[in-house]
Amino acid sequence: MAWIRSTPGGCRRDAVAQAIEPVRAVLHGWGYRAHDLESMVCTLLLLNRSPLLSDLSSPVLDQMRGRPAIGRHFHGRHLHGVYRALAALGHADPPPTPKYGDGPVAITGTADQWARWVERWHATSTLEAGTRGIYRVVLAKIGRWLTAEHPEITEPCHWTRQTCTAWIAAVDRMAVGDHSQWRAGQRARVGKPLWVHD
Repeated sequence: MAWIRSTPGGCRRDAVAQAIEPVRAVLHGWGYRAHDLESMVCTLLLLNRSPLLSDLSSPVLDQMRGRPAIGRHFHGRHLHGVYRALAALGHADPPPTPKYGDGPVAITGTADQWARWVERWHATSTLEAGTRGIYRVVLAKIGRWLTAEHPEITEPCHWTRQTCTAWIAAVDRMAVGDHSQWRAGQRARVGKPLWVHD
């Protein structure tokens, strides 16, 4: 790694700290904690042979998924979070939906309190994993609808009969893609009615 060999130790540490800090700030702002986050970012920079976060583009990050150094040491568990942070910083596009084993994608577009309630339910419910996952998606969609239509409602205890009535009416009028976090696989149907009435 020429950029490491040519840089004095103190400068190397400064460069690494400058690269890690923006990623850490974004992830911590989302409530994401990872004790080996620094190792993940450093590994990505080393594998990419550049000390610049801006060089960690979407094609580079997609290619990193298959690198043994990522899978062996991290099992890919932090790559998605770092990928999302780099996208938020403007260095990459949003990452694709994780595949099996990566765990659920962090909920975005809702009030933080609502997302925490959903994740708490998801983590403690006794329903089967597949059913919990489906309900989690629906609850996240409700949270995004609340953010758009009733931002003062950030917890389940804030709901009233009127809130329930408004949600039912919204679902009745809802189109494919409304209040969704991911539209991959739905592009051909986005904007079309969610329900077909007789």
